[in-house]
Amino acid sequence: MSGFPHPIQQGCTRCASKSYRKSTESRDALACPPSRTRRTAAFDSRASGWLIRKQVAKRLGIAENSVKRRDGIDFNPVQRGRFFFYDPAEVERYAEQHGPKRATQPDGEIAARAFELFKAGKDFRDVVIELRQPPTRVRELFREYTDGSDLILPAAICRKIEALGHSPEGVALTAEELLRIVLAMDEGNTNISKRAIDDWNKAQRLKSELE
Repeated sequence: MSGFPHPIQQGCTRCASKSYRKSTESRDALACPPSRTRRTAAFDSRASGWLIRKQVAKRLGIAENSVKRRDGIDFNPVQRGRFFFYDPAEVERYAEQHGPKRATQPDGEIAARAFELFKAGKDFRDVVIELRQPPTRVRELFREYTDGSDLILPAAICRKIEALGHSPEGVALTAEELLRIVLAMDEGNTNISKRAIDDWNKAQRLKSELE
């Protein structure tokens, strides 16, 4: 069939797609585009040099989930079983355009400083200004920081909470301090409700005595 160079193949991720199978059920033969065929052939001939997702993440200094988000955009991996293999040329091209060629100590220092600023409640824009890093880099670091991590509050909201005066003067708003404030307010509300109930009961008893 014109435009479809090969029948369905076991190692081709496009062919293995259920949605692709369904869309081609009415065709005389199932096949995938030439670009996928050429990539599969290239992988089979040079598989020893290709990288798995974990290696790509380490090479670029980002999380595996960040690498996965770039699939189909910057990377075109080939799947073999449960592993995805990446063309080293694509990885190097991405590193040249978006990140350092090799992870270095300064990069670790930048990441550590960014995490400190995020933990302190600094706004995304303030982090970009202070670190003098491009927004794309800081955005990647922010995603790393918030991936399964604590709730992040913008600096402006932290200042408003501090302005309420629930913390001692000079005490910075941290996650632990915010929890202490919430627990103290919850305890205070409980005590107020309890006193209100006691006062109401006293008033009812006094009313009964006067009747």
